[in-house]
Amino acid sequence: MVSKYMKNTHAKTHSNYTVDIVQILRVSREGEAERFKKFSGTKNRMLLWHGSRLTNWTGILKQGLRIAPPEAPVTGYMFALLQTRAASPSRATFTCHLLQ
Repeated sequence: MVSKYMKNTHAKTHSNYTVDIVQILRVSREGEAERFKKFSGTKNRMLLWHGSRLTNWTGILKQGLRIAPPEAPVTGYMFALLQTRAASPSRATFTCHLLQ
């Protein structure tokens, strides 16, 4: 499912690169499944992608997604200080800085 979604949603404006799946991991943070349960019956759902530098993942796994601190690189500030999530995995790739 993830591979098909990535292929079908690769933005046309991101034609200068491709994204390949190397590994898919499932991660669960304590308490999050319980908090999500009340929304599990929601029909209007879609996959969202969060791109982040590898150095940020320890904090994300420990504390969850948070509003970026002032010292964060500006690529994550596309929509002011909101936590950005992309409907397209190719868009999320930009905030990972994999192409630099």
